[in-house]
Amino acid sequence: MYVPAVKVKLSTRCKPTPQHYQGLAPLKPYEEFMVDLPTVRRIVFDPQANWPPNGQAWCHAHKRGAVIELPPHIAMDAKIKTDSPYGSCILQGDYGDAVLNYRLKAEGHLTVSENSGRLGSNRLNVELNFTYDCYMGGPPL
Repeated sequence: MYVPAVKVKLSTRCKPTPQHYQGLAPLKPYEEFMVDLPTVRRIVFDPQANWPPNGQAWCHAHKRGAVIELPPHIAMDAKIKTDSPYGSCILQGDYGDAVLNYRLKAEGHLTVSENSGRLGSNRLNVELNFTYDCYMGGPPL
């Protein structure tokens, strides 16, 4: 199995739309970046050798960054919503069919750091945690 880097699409909305403040990081309404999952980049499933152990493999990745900076006199509140794709592949082989189930769990956390941005601004930070896991066997998801 080959698992390439995952393209993450981050969409941000703000109500009301804030004005741009000179010297502060502006709101980026849309951003894309890649998340590498090195321990599952290439996996050879070998049930005879019990590899990977119990037919299961997983990987964690972490990303963080700033969403926006605003002057300290502007209050902000934030919420986050994530999508976690999952599915199954039916593999056909010489000895019958096998099921490979997989899931990419995405979790996010937002924090406001007061006076930590440029020019003493308040910064909205995002932390994203990704867990990819897969296993052979069982019913399709």
